[in-house]
Amino acid sequence: NSSKTGFDVTYYTYDGWSSGTVEGKATVTSDTKARMNKTVDGERCVIEFEKVGTSSIKTTEFYCEAGRERGTNFNGTVTVE
Repeated sequence: NSSKTGFDVTYYTYDGWSSGTVEGKATVTSDTKARMNKTVDGERCVIEFEKVGTSSIKTTEFYCEAGRERGTNFNGTVTVE
């Protein structure tokens, strides 16, 4: 579900060993950025989304250890097809 001010997020991460999932609502903060703030198991989780070019989104994780296993994270670039 999305609007001009935000969108729903379900983010899975897996690196071959470790995995994690976080769900929430991201709020659009500028023409190219959005930020999701969520509390997971009493711990704060922030993921920033930044549009890169026309078909990629860069994600940067801050403080999301409770939503995933050690060894993986929610940092990376997602290509939209």
